[in-house]
Amino acid sequence: LALHLVATPDVALETRSLRRSTAVTVGFALETGELRDEAMRKLRDKGFDLVVANRAQGADSGFQSDTNRVTFFSADGEAEERPVLPKDEVAEELLDRVADAARSRWSGCG
Repeated sequence: LALHLVATPDVALETRSLRRSTAVTVGFALETGELRDEAMRKLRDKGFDLVVANRAQGADSGFQSDTNRVTFFSADGEAEERPVLPKDEVAEELLDRVADAARSRWSGCG
């Protein structure tokens, strides 16, 4: 078996200059290593407003589980670790955070 990998473009990085100032951008980090370091790097390097990070290993998170244990990292350096939650509840929390950030951005556009 031969597996040939090809590098793909970093879409988040390449489209950074095209984003509107009112856009709220979210990145995701599924990590096996240093969760905080990688999430903060993505916030900084890719210009995200928020990164949702979780560990790849664990019975209660990842692709094979109906639950997830995430940490929300914001561009101001704050991190909020959440308990194990059903994935639909994680999605609701994420949408609430995006909506709050969007309202904040739009209120400053006066």
